[in-house]
This record gives sequence, C-alpha cells and structure tokens, in this order.
Amino acid sequence: MVIALDEALARAAGALRYRRPGAGAIDAMVVACADVVPDSIIITGDSGDLKLLADERRRSIVSDLNQVRP
Repeated sequence: MVIALDEALARAAGALRYRRPGAGAIDAMVVACADVVPDSIIITGDSGDLKLLADERRRSIVSDLNQVRP
C-alpha cells in the first residue's frame, strides 16, 4: 500500500518527533503513515526508534525482522 505524505501526515510525524526528540524524521514518517491503516505491522531490521514512536500512539505494531524465525 502506498500512502501519500501530505501536510496532515507530515504534521503527525513532526508531533511524534517532538515527543521523541532523538528519533529520526524518516522513522516518524513511517509510523505516521502506518498509523493511517488500522492495526498496521511495521517489519524492520532496526526496530529501536520505530517501537518508541509507535508506542506513543499505539496504532501500529513494530516487528523486528531479526527476531522473526522461520
């Protein structure tokens, strides 16, 4: 699914970064876009900041690719 990063999503990402100042802009945009779709799962190899950001709004789940087992 592709979601356009419009002004509302950019502001949501900015609000997430404000609450977690050490988090990167790209991570905040990923979480803001995922939060648009209910119960989204973000699968990543670098879950640190993404988990912190997702926990702020509790709309998305972050799964660490390195912990997924076949």
